[in-house]
Amino acid sequence: MSNRDILLSSCKLIDFGYSVIAKDMDEVKIKGNVGTEEYMSPEIRYADPEQVIKVTRKADMFSFGVMIYKLLHSPNEKIENIDLDLIGYEKPLDRIIMACISEVPSHRPSALAIYAFLKGTCNRFAYENVTNGIICPENGEIRQDGEIEQDD
Repeated sequence: MSNRDILLSSCKLIDFGYSVIAKDMDEVKIKGNVGTEEYMSPEIRYADPEQVIKVTRKADMFSFGVMIYKLLHSPNEKIENIDLDLIGYEKPLDRIIMACISEVPSHRPSALAIYAFLKGTCNRFAYENVTNGIICPENGEIRQDGEIEQDD
């Protein structure tokens, strides 16, 4: 059996060991390097474990990018360093990976931006140094009909 023989019809998150409920918060405070190291954003991984730091949703987007990278490029290996040479810039998922694993948290897209990018309502992320195209929205909501309602 190989991974191409398996079909996933649904996906569920199962380990919430270090999770924090922060529905209406832009940031949470944590102390120590919590989580699985290979998925930790740089701002968490390299923080002083004795200091309380503020973490935003952008740390989750980094982990999301590492997860996609791992699924596409190294599913059976522990990631020590992400090999940027494996990532092509032309493929949509690789562009999402590159955006999510940015060392600069403010350059990482929101989940809404990724949704809009995959849906095709935009074709570039705000950090990308491209002069034309539609920039993916960073703020807003997804309505029940799947359309995006942007914040002003």
